[in-house]
Amino acid sequence: MARKRDPNRFTRKETIERLKAAKDYLSNKERASFVKGRTLELPPGYDPNLDESYYCAPRLSLEQQHKLYLHTAKFIGSDSINISQFFVGSVSHFIACEFDLGAPIGATIDIAYYSWSNLEVRRLATLWLGTWHHTPLIAWAKVGKLGDSTEPAIRFDYLPKYMDLIH
Repeated sequence: MARKRDPNRFTRKETIERLKAAKDYLSNKERASFVKGRTLELPPGYDPNLDESYYCAPRLSLEQQHKLYLHTAKFIGSDSINISQFFVGSVSHFIACEFDLGAPIGATIDIAYYSWSNLEVRRLATLWLGTWHHTPLIAWAKVGKLGDSTEPAIRFDYLPKYMDLIH
């Protein structure tokens, strides 16, 4: 007998696909490492169990987007970013270890992109996985060289692969 899909959780396969799409969106030529985020953001009033969510689901509020921005800015501004803090390995292995049954809808994952040769971090990002009805959102910035005093510009992008969903 087939299991019923949990509306509050992505399947493992869908979690892997969303994370792979984020990894490839910013760079398929660099390595990426991952850390399970601590935040869970759902649009106000969103309930995947209600029929209304299928045809008029609410968007993330500006306040929630700002919280994602602040999280990413804090993450990027950290002086102690080290690849050893991240899960180094394939996307599917990371998901198997951190989200055995799949990620909860609205979960976040921090991603570090780094070079193959010297493990120098080049980009940092926070991926909001979205919901069954919402496009995943990635907040990211290039990381300057040590001692670079310029503030990195954080960009927000919706993953193009999921543009048919609400964004």
